[in-house]
Amino acid sequence: GSGKSTLVHAICTELNASLLKVTPAKVMGKYVGDIENNIENLFNCAKQIANNEKVVIFFDEAEIYFRNDRPA
Repeated sequence: GSGKSTLVHAICTELNASLLKVTPAKVMGKYVGDIENNIENLFNCAKQIANNEKVVIFFDEAEIYFRNDRPA
C-alpha cells in the first residue's frame, strides 16, 4: 500500500478522534438501495459518536467506489 491507513491512524491520534474505517465489503450490498442504506447508517453512527468526541470517516479502497466498468 501507499500508507493511507497509517496516515489516517496518525491523524486520528493527533486529533484524539475516533476512526470509522469503511471498506467496500461493509458498504456494498446485493440489492438496490443497500449502498444508500449502509451509508446512511454509517453517518447516523458517526453523528452519535460525534456528540461526545471527534470522528474521522475513512473510506478505504475508495477507488472501488469510483471505478468505471463501462468500455471506452
